[in-house]
Amino acid sequence: MSTYVDSLIDRYRTKGILIDANLALLYLVGGYDLRLVGDGKYNKLSKYDAEDYHLLLRLKGSWEGRDHAARPYGSK
Repeated sequence: MSTYVDSLIDRYRTKGILIDANLALLYLVGGYDLRLVGDGKYNKLSKYDAEDYHLLLRLKGSWEGRDHAARPYGSK
């Protein structure tokens, strides 16, 4: 990963992370069976590959130990 991305992670580590629905789907499906990512079966995942899944795991791991919450779009 680039030093720029590493610097952003260090800068915002205490702020938390927001994962959108497509990345959440990548996380869930990739955790179930990585072969399903990028195979065209799931339209929302066709633009991702195994490298993207592993990068997401690495980024998510940078925020481990913090509270996690999920909110539907538009909720307050």
